[in-house]
Amino acid sequence: MNALGIALVWCVAQVTLMGLLCGGLYLGVRKLRPAAAAPVAMTGLVVVVLLSALVLSPWPVKTDRRLTRTPRRRDNGCDRFARSRRIAPGDGP
Repeated sequence: MNALGIALVWCVAQVTLMGLLCGGLYLGVRKLRPAAAAPVAMTGLVVVVLLSALVLSPWPVKTDRRLTRTPRRRDNGCDRFARSRRIAPGDGP
């Protein structure tokens, strides 16, 4: 499955969970205060629309570190030799 398919499946899961949560909250609030039930439903719908819109946004970017390795520097032996021979101050010509 490609990245778009995974994003869409994840969005469907999030929207379903949010819909169930807001539906349960709506039913609970409707029994206590019927006038407050409409804003709960509206908030749930706004959150679902935002989740659906954000599924295609490019952030946060998650990259696989195995695919973005920086190439290793070639070691021709000179660096290793220079590191092994530390020159002390006053030891030069």
